[in-house]
Amino acid sequence: MELEVFFVTHKGFVRARNEDALLLGDLIVSGVSLESVQRKELEKQSFTVAVADGMGGHSCGDVASYTALETLKRIEDPKNCFETLRRIEADLDKIAKERPECWNLGTVLSYLHLNNSKAYICSVGDTRIYSSLRGLLTEDHRSPFGFLTSALVGGEKVLTEHCARVIEVEPGETFFLCSDGLWEAVEEEEILNTLQEKDMLDPLNGLFFKALERSTDNVTFVALRILAKS
Repeated sequence: MELEVFFVTHKGFVRARNEDALLLGDLIVSGVSLESVQRKELEKQSFTVAVADGMGGHSCGDVASYTALETLKRIEDPKNCFETLRRIEADLDKIAKERPECWNLGTVLSYLHLNNSKAYICSVGDTRIYSSLRGLLTEDHRSPFGFLTSALVGGEKVLTEHCARVIEVEPGETFFLCSDGLWEAVEEEEILNTLQEKDMLDPLNGLFFKALERSTDNVTFVALRILAKS
């Protein structure tokens, strides 16, 4: 498949550090603040993208988000959402036991694994995945008061819910993975309209800068467009 990928992550203007991280195949982007949206073109039959948001109320949120993506990257075929999440949680447990200062480190996560013409979607917490053709594909695991009801946590079992889907991708379809720092700062209609643009770089930068101005959180997203199916 011919793919076009756009990505950005930033600590925002309020938080002291960036506890978000993103995954593009074998590349993890973590602990940095990019000044604008980056773009890549790829040709892959199998490819995984992800956004992880370390839990700021817990210790070592940045360690948790990076560890989740490092584990995901090592899984050759992450089609099984539940098993993938369990493996990530096991690695978080290991860190929690080895590093007392990181007890209860946690993260939320959404990933999309492309394999031939299918997209395997997995999400836990309140990171989201949108499609330009289908709208919102995931569910937020939050209470009516805004507290997380499910997450990946080391040292304490909080994984009670997850969202898993398998869909047949279409040429021209664009998937958008983002942290709550993005989707809480802009309207859903703005996200979906941006995904309809033929050339997305400038509109995505506009979305990014708007979120930075409005958000009190880290801001991270990945947009993946299917240019052509093989």
